[in-house]
Amino acid sequence: MSSQSVDQQNLNVLQAMKEYAWASNAYHFVSSFGEFNEPCAPFFVSSSDNGEIKKWDINTKLLEAPLHEALTRRKSSRDFGDDLLDLEKLYTLLWSTYGYTFTDNEGEHRTVPSAGALFPLRVYVISLGIEELNKGVYQYNPLNNEINIMDNVELPQNLSDWFLTKHIDYDKASAIILFVGQMDRICPKYGERGYRYLLLEAGHAAQNLCLTSSILSIPTVPVGGFNDSMINQALHLKEDCEVTVYSVALGRTK
Repeated sequence: MSSQSVDQQNLNVLQAMKEYAWASNAYHFVSSFGEFNEPCAPFFVSSSDNGEIKKWDINTKLLEAPLHEALTRRKSSRDFGDDLLDLEKLYTLLWSTYGYTFTDNEGEHRTVPSAGALFPLRVYVISLGIEELNKGVYQYNPLNNEINIMDNVELPQNLSDWFLTKHIDYDKASAIILFVGQMDRICPKYGERGYRYLLLEAGHAAQNLCLTSSILSIPTVPVGGFNDSMINQALHLKEDCEVTVYSVALGRTK
């Protein structure tokens, strides 16, 4: 590449930064402790819904692969395969993503860290090709490791309408996992910085999902390009405090 081409490329990057990065920089400044004092919580937000934590059966033998193997096998794949996804594997994936592990005198613990142990995420499953599970949208309940059908959510005729990343055949996926953030659960304690923590937690959960998928030989591809408004409206989220922040498309067992 010539020096002239490099200079032009650098100019293009600088122009893009001026055009698009200002909002990110502004938010980073507003949510930075040091510039603003860490807010005190006006009230305590319970980290779980009321109810006894029930035991569930997770097939731990599915997760016995060494960590090194899970890390080295992890990759994004758009080759989704042909077989239906086994329901037991779906439950194993969901538990690994955001499930309960144990409780002690400090409170509840899950498979991911969470600022203030507030766990502000909800996990949704778009079922497209899963054994013994009808097509539709389900909400994961980590309290007892179950999924509940959402009868009031309709899928579009072309699922790709929900996504801006177009080089993925979403209709051939076995499922799509959606991560929804509840800002009213974390921002009362952490202010503007709460949204940062929420995004970090979604990343922790998605990485757990991807690593577990690699062990189970299930293709995955994380997708950040989606139509926020369309998905939020379809899920009937509260406009002022609930937002879809991430998604992962699952293939079929190879």
